[in-house]
Amino acid sequence: AVESFEDPAKTTRVLFDDPELESSSYRQAVFVDPGSLEVTGDLVQYGSSRALPLRTWISEGHRQLWLGEPGRIYSEVAASWLGILALAGGWLWWAKRKKKRSLHSALGIWLLPGFLFLTVTGLTWSSMAGGNIANLRAELDWTQPSVNTDEHAHHGHESQGGKLSSQESIDTAAATARVAGLSGIIEIVPPAEKGAAWTVTDMREEWKLSNDGIAVDGETGEIVDRVDHADWPLAAKLSAWLIQLHMGTLFGWINQLVLGVIALGLLVVILLGYRVWWKRRRFLAAAQWRRTRPGLLAGTIVFLLAYSVMAPMFGINLVAFLVLDAVIKNVATRKSKSE
Repeated sequence: AVESFEDPAKTTRVLFDDPELESSSYRQAVFVDPGSLEVTGDLVQYGSSRALPLRTWISEGHRQLWLGEPGRIYSEVAASWLGILALAGGWLWWAKRKKKRSLHSALGIWLLPGFLFLTVTGLTWSSMAGGNIANLRAELDWTQPSVNTDEHAHHGHESQGGKLSSQESIDTAAATARVAGLSGIIEIVPPAEKGAAWTVTDMREEWKLSNDGIAVDGETGEIVDRVDHADWPLAAKLSAWLIQLHMGTLFGWINQLVLGVIALGLLVVILLGYRVWWKRRRFLAAAQWRRTRPGLLAGTIVFLLAYSVMAPMFGINLVAFLVLDAVIKNVATRKSKSE
C-alpha cells in the first residue's frame, strides 16, 4: 500500500508485507520525500493507527505485557473483570448509599462509566472474547462495508491493464480520490488480481469522524465503486468511533487526557480496594448473597453466565476463584472448630 498525506511537507509511506514480521498487522514502511523522491528512512509500522516502533512497543505492553500469548491471556482476564467489578461496586454503593461513603466507593462511582467503556472496547482486541465479539458483529451486520474492486462487475469488459506503470496508477488513484473528496491521509492499495480496481480509503485521524472509500480504475481514473461513511450501519460507525476513543486518537489530546484521568483513577481505586480487603481479610461475603432478593440473585447469575459465554476467560477465572474461596473458608472453619 501507499499512504499519502495531504500536507506536502509530510513524507509518503510505501508499505510492504514482510513474512519475517510477527503478523500481518506489521508492515515495513519506507519513507519517501514526495518532492525529491528521496528515501528518508524505513521503519516497521503497526496497525491502522500507523504506529512506529516506540508506540508499537507501548501498544504491545498494553496488549500483552511484552510476554506474548500468556501476557495477552492475563490482559484479557483483567479486562473482563474490570466491568464486572465496577458494576458490583456500584451495586454495593447503592445498597449502602445512606451510610458514610469512602473515597474508594465515591471515586469508583464517578469513574464507573469510564471503567465500563474500557471493558467493552478493550475486549474487542482480546483473544477469546474478541473473536466472539467479531462473530457477533458479523452476524448482526455491524461490520464496516468495503468497496467492490471487481471492475468487470461494473463495466462488463476486460481490463486493459498493463499500459500504465504502478507509479502512474498510484498517481491516478490519488488524484481521483482527492477530487472525490477524500481528505487528510489516504491509503492506496493496488489490486489483488489482474483486472481489479485500486482501493483508496480515508485513514483514521484526530477529529476525523468519517472515513470514505472508493475503488478506482488505475488507468482511466474512473470511480467504479464508492462507500461513504454516511452509508455505514450505525453500529459499524459506533464501533469505529469507540475503538478510536479507546486508543485516544479520535479527539486528540483531550481524548488522551480523559483516558489518563480514568487510568489514574483506576489505579487509586485498586489500591484503596486492597486496603479495604486487607482490613476485612475476607474474600466473599456469603451473608450478603443470602440477603439478596431471589429475583435479583437469579438475574445476576443469568447475566454472569451469559457474560461468561461471551468472555470465557472471565468464566474460567470466576469458577477458579469460587473454588479457592470455598477451600479457604473450609480450612478456616475446620481450624476454628479444632481450636
